[in-house]
Amino acid sequence: MHRAALVSLLVLTACHQAGADVPPAPEPVLPRAAPAIFRSIDKNLTFPTPPGSTFCPLADHWVGSDHGTIVFLTPPNRCGAGGGYPSSARGALTAPNIQVYYGYDTAEYEVRPPPDPCEEVGRVVVLGRDRPLCVARDGSRVEVRVEAPYMAEGYEADIDSDAVFTLVTADDRLSRDMETFRALVIQAGTCNRTDVENGPPYPNPRPNCPAGAMFF
Repeated sequence: MHRAALVSLLVLTACHQAGADVPPAPEPVLPRAAPAIFRSIDKNLTFPTPPGSTFCPLADHWVGSDHGTIVFLTPPNRCGAGGGYPSSARGALTAPNIQVYYGYDTAEYEVRPPPDPCEEVGRVVVLGRDRPLCVARDGSRVEVRVEAPYMAEGYEADIDSDAVFTLVTADDRLSRDMETFRALVIQAGTCNRTDVENGPPYPNPRPNCPAGAMFF
């Protein structure tokens, strides 16, 4: 066999063998229909989801921290690979969505930058109090944010916590998506899980989470 042909054959054989060891590309992660009611794992927040909304699922064996979710008003083409360490990190943020983030208030233990200035575009009652809706624009992209402190369950006493609801949409969808956003935040509340063997060792006034409420 001619030397050049032999070299080419060896290269092709090596590439074929190397390719045999390459695992197949993972299947794309697609959005799923959102359950009707969300509830957190351990921070006592619940809210209804908009009809027809979707979410990007966490990995089957996800390990991380319960900090919220993202509800998509228009299904994204595909999702990120199983979410991030905080459950609120789901990727696919180009599709119109409502981001829900919550966590214990750690202001006592850390130095925080001053809050962003609020360009108020209205007000809404969230978790029992009237609160401002703050808007930020970047070209045709619009974000509307409302923040609400609340009390989440601790071992011996409830803990100061914060919830942040953010609508991310386009300017030409803002009016209708604002109606959906308002409906979600107005109906957000706190609740106690009923699937925990030992409840908190102190009385608290929260109702039980609604039947069928799920973390997703």
